[in-house]
Amino acid sequence: MKAVASMVGTEFNWSSVHAIADHTLPPVMQEHGFLRASFSTPDAKPASAEGDPVTRVAVVFTVQEGAQYHIGKLALSNPDPMVQESAKRLSQIKTGEVANMVAFRKQLSELGGEYLAKGYMGAKVHADPVFDDAAHTVSYNIAITPGDLYRTRNVEMKGFDEAHLEQIRSAWKLKKGDVYDPTYARNFLKLDGAKIPFLQGYVCVWTQKISDEDKAVDLTLEFKKPQGLQ
Repeated sequence: MKAVASMVGTEFNWSSVHAIADHTLPPVMQEHGFLRASFSTPDAKPASAEGDPVTRVAVVFTVQEGAQYHIGKLALSNPDPMVQESAKRLSQIKTGEVANMVAFRKQLSELGGEYLAKGYMGAKVHADPVFDDAAHTVSYNIAITPGDLYRTRNVEMKGFDEAHLEQIRSAWKLKKGDVYDPTYARNFLKLDGAKIPFLQGYVCVWTQKISDEDKAVDLTLEFKKPQGLQ
């Protein structure tokens, strides 16, 4: 198992050993449907050969796999049309297939990201498992709460003189009052910023300040050349 093999040859440290047992190994089992797998306390014993200048330690992880679970049903608790449309991506997870919790969590994270891109900065996606231990299945009741819609309030740009910044502002499409999309700043240089020659070789460092009271976002962009390209 790669998660354990990465320890070979490293300095022995009990905290690192326990971290693997507590945080690294469980997702490996959950990826293959062993949702209730457990691990005993790791055991360590001297393993140096006679005359070995290095003190070696053998670490043993004992796993109780338990039953392998499969997907039962996926149910959405929110009938909102937007929720129903966005949740179509969950159809990639089929009833009866091995319950890969790593892939499932990724799907839920991407689903939440879709709401952020639409301006719902407080969107929450929550999935409650319902286990059927006799059938070895797990079903999920999925609740999606979009929350309030946030809009762009102010965009400040730094890194160039005013003449150059004015050219960037002309290309920038996320205006005051628009529904806020955090992915636009992340992709600006690849999209609209790519049309501006003097931005070649620059990176965009952006920060957002969210006002929950006003349901607004203030965005600051600073254009810099990466270290070593100054």
